[in-house]
Amino acid sequence: MRGLIAKRPEVFPPGWLRRDMADLFGRLFGEIPPEVDVLPEEGWVPTVDVEETEKGTLVKVDLPGVNPEEVEVSVDDGMLVIRGERKEEKEVKEKGLHRRERHVGRFYRALALPRGSDLEKISATSKRGVLSILVPRRPEVEPRRIAVKTEA
Repeated sequence: MRGLIAKRPEVFPPGWLRRDMADLFGRLFGEIPPEVDVLPEEGWVPTVDVEETEKGTLVKVDLPGVNPEEVEVSVDDGMLVIRGERKEEKEVKEKGLHRRERHVGRFYRALALPRGSDLEKISATSKRGVLSILVPRRPEVEPRRIAVKTEA
């Protein structure tokens, strides 16, 4: 009998709830936590991988079918912001098309940058639908020992 009961799909909070939560965190703490992505009304969220390397933080964003000229990468108040749009290439009006699962439209992703990031040296490259963003670390400042002089 258990096999006949359909599983409920996982439900994600709607965009307005995410925006309200981000606004609440912004007013309470002065920042948006990295877990809260604020989406446009009719957007999609590209998947990301974040990896710590010897050179810094490497962010890989899956953007298949997105023209790299349509992608904007910026830094705003300690957040790495990736936004753009995937445009529909052609309208398919064939009788055989029953389902469309490719997302089109605007996308937005915001990720908190780690402390010590060198914001002036961030670089981005695109290859085969994957946007790679390298956020290098600033060189660590070595602690300096200050000699204490004695007065006679």
